[in-house]
Amino acid sequence: MWDISGLNGPIVVWLYPSTAVGVQAPLGGGRIQGVIAQGTITADNLTGPLAGHSLEDLLAAMRNGQAYVNLHTNDGVGATNTGAGDFPGGEIRADISTTD
Repeated sequence: MWDISGLNGPIVVWLYPSTAVGVQAPLGGGRIQGVIAQGTITADNLTGPLAGHSLEDLLAAMRNGQAYVNLHTNDGVGATNTGAGDFPGGEIRADISTTD
């Protein structure tokens, strides 16, 4: 696949506000509590280097430590990177893994 250790990797699945390719959440929505999105990821939702691939390829990346989730935030007020809720480059990032 690709080596993303220490780097921002390419987007392969959008999680919020939907799995639709390139659909981003509106800016400045304020605090959200509870479930903000749910659904099922299918091969049709894969984008970037996994576009046209099967879900097995996404699972293989997860099994091999080549997948992570990155929560991008932007409160829509003033300059970026000014505090909690305002890091469009990614405020929370975590590796994803899976076991069979």
